[in-house]
Amino acid sequence: MGQFRTLLRYEFCKILKRRSTWLTLVLLSALVLVMDAGCLFGATYVDGVLIETHAQQIQSNRANGKALSGRLMDDELLLEMQEARKHFVMENTSEDAFREEYAKYIKAYEVIRNAALSFGAEPNETDEAGLYQARQELLEQQWSEYQLKDAEVAYWQEQEGRLEQPYVYQYGDGWQRLMAYDLYMLGIMVAFFASICMTGVFYEEHSRKTDQLILCSRLGRKQLYLAKLCAGTLFSLCAGIVLLLESVIWELSIFGPEGFSGMVQLLASRYSLPLTLGEMFLIMMGLFLLITVLWGIVAMVLSEAVHSQVGAMAGVITLTVLQRLLPIPLSLRGLSQLWNYLPANLLSLEHQGVFDPRLVSFGGIRLTIWQLAPGVYVATILILVLAGRRVYCRYQVQGR
Repeated sequence: MGQFRTLLRYEFCKILKRRSTWLTLVLLSALVLVMDAGCLFGATYVDGVLIETHAQQIQSNRANGKALSGRLMDDELLLEMQEARKHFVMENTSEDAFREEYAKYIKAYEVIRNAALSFGAEPNETDEAGLYQARQELLEQQWSEYQLKDAEVAYWQEQEGRLEQPYVYQYGDGWQRLMAYDLYMLGIMVAFFASICMTGVFYEEHSRKTDQLILCSRLGRKQLYLAKLCAGTLFSLCAGIVLLLESVIWELSIFGPEGFSGMVQLLASRYSLPLTLGEMFLIMMGLFLLITVLWGIVAMVLSEAVHSQVGAMAGVITLTVLQRLLPIPLSLRGLSQLWNYLPANLLSLEHQGVFDPRLVSFGGIRLTIWQLAPGVYVATILILVLAGRRVYCRYQVQGR
């Protein structure tokens, strides 16, 4: 065990001392900064006159959201919003946005208006019953589009029964942005990090012609293979955590940490599990970290299999891009459901991702995509580890 720790520390230090590792990590960190803090720059103009900067807009939206947090989305709130709108008479001129009444009667209720629109309702006309009826129709439309079976529909109807109505609104833009945008982009970033930094873990000894020296060692290839794999995996995981922490800090600093206990339906209006935004964020964070490990192992094993760092880089990048460029239509249920389990698709909410309503049944147990995906990824990792070990050991024997 002491020898393994020595090998692990040595391999970890080799990765740590590469300039390409630090350069890639710095560039990705800068990209996260631009991605998250970029929303603070710029301003809104009307006829060349400044109305407000984007930073001011974010702060006013946050203040309005916090003011309405804890309110029930019921007849009282909807009527209040509709009555407030009547106090503001649109003149259809550029001066509308400058008037104090706009901020007081229109912008103050914008978050509720957007929530009602996401439920499929017309916010200026609907009442409480109409709001939740519109959402029910939206759910049924989704169940039909995804070709859900009767048992799946029954499962989601049961989950709907666990949601208390009327819903409670809570401002949570920071957590919503992390789930709707950041985690997906971070998943792409760690794939690129793995393609650049992890493909050299095994290839380096081949390129320098030092691989045959291993045959003279007492411990040989098996412990070194595990040491290299563990070092690369740990470093990939550390890089993923650094990027994730940076993203969380920026988003919550800009948009605020409020809303951790808010309903996930405020983000995914067509989802029925009674989860909070915080619980779903933790689930997606766990999936992201698992995906980070997966991409690191894919890059290392692929580089050993093709005996080329450039080839492995191209392979990882191609796999990442193809996941987004080749969407599978919902009419091909089995294939499109399987396609959604791929790393770049699972964290993307553009096509539902973790909110995919299609279930997988094992006996009497029904699992959602985010409940089954960890098992699929762990099994894939184990297969890759065993396949890579076989390739690595055989190469050494054949290369004497």
